[in-house]
Amino acid sequence: MYVDYLVVGMVYFGLSLSGGNFSADPFLYMTLTGLVEIPSNTIIIPFVARFGRRSLTVLFYLLSGVLLLTLPFIPARIGWLIVTLALVGKMTITSVFNIIFLYASDLFPTEVRTRGMGTSLMMSRVGSMTSPFINDYLGSVYPWAPSLLFGVVSVVAGVTTLALPETLGIALPDTIAKLEGRGTNENQGDSRQIKLKVVSHHNSCKKWVQPSQ
Repeated sequence: MYVDYLVVGMVYFGLSLSGGNFSADPFLYMTLTGLVEIPSNTIIIPFVARFGRRSLTVLFYLLSGVLLLTLPFIPARIGWLIVTLALVGKMTITSVFNIIFLYASDLFPTEVRTRGMGTSLMMSRVGSMTSPFINDYLGSVYPWAPSLLFGVVSVVAGVTTLALPETLGIALPDTIAKLEGRGTNENQGDSRQIKLKVVSHHNSCKKWVQPSQ
């Protein structure tokens, strides 16, 4: 979760501060980035309730990463396409920012939830503090580098999120012990289901090979 917060802070504010890199009119770019956040803050709500937290976080991270990785390879003369992809990337990373607030509160047990949320937000601020340096210093030497870096870390965050459990429809854990026990119970449940399937398959095979009386 710390990786998610670090990356989302870096990419979100990095794209917000990239008006001079993606558009000839940074003021228009800033206006458009504000407008694309409206669906990310509203329409995303029913999708989270329907499809869960982890799957959407992974999807939007990977989508944002692919879009940002595409930007360095687009010719500068096609400015409208660059701005469009950057805006869609901003919309997806904004969706991630909204989802992980809920996701983190579901993951951390009650006894450490406040501490966990506080340290997670601290990691997002660390990421946001690095974004101006990436745009100004790295971007001044290699103009394509910020988009490439933001894209790579987004893909990495999406892949690492796959290691986290889904929390949709799951009761919030009160203690760390219950959280660890839930993971153990889930693994045991998966093992029991596999054993039942094997036994069922074995019995069905015996019926097929059993000679008729």
